[in-house]
Amino acid sequence: MIPTNELTISTEEFDAPELLALWEWRIPQHLQPLFLSTFGDWFFRDADDHVLMFDLVAGELEQVADSRPEFEALLELEEYQREWLMSHLVEELRKSGLIRAPGQCYAFRTPPMLGGELSPANIVIWDLRAYQSGTSEVHQQIGDLPPGTHVVAK
Repeated sequence: MIPTNELTISTEEFDAPELLALWEWRIPQHLQPLFLSTFGDWFFRDADDHVLMFDLVAGELEQVADSRPEFEALLELEEYQREWLMSHLVEELRKSGLIRAPGQCYAFRTPPMLGGELSPANIVIWDLRAYQSGTSEVHQQIGDLPPGTHVVAK
């Protein structure tokens, strides 16, 4: 199992207010960011200490734990590392030599919401801010379309 700190991006590594501004249309601004996954998914704490995840692929915010201690305990389990941090993909990418540097994240060449696969062949290293910005724009553009709609990216 990969250590959790190698599956996450600390808030000290990026400008959280700047990146959150890209999502102000979708993420409530009162949430406190805890960290990002290496795929750019957000993890937050709310005023009641619940932990929430904003999944960049789905474009959805959901509560994943009732408290930060519960969340931290769940993150020690491989099942949750796979589900929330895509540890299985990170492991494959690292074995193939694809290792992100500070300011970077793993990004999908073709976003899954546009039909891209959740596979190492569809993953590259990308600038974190550019990926957050681009993903936010895609979600804004396709947000009202019914699932399965054919989309042509320009």
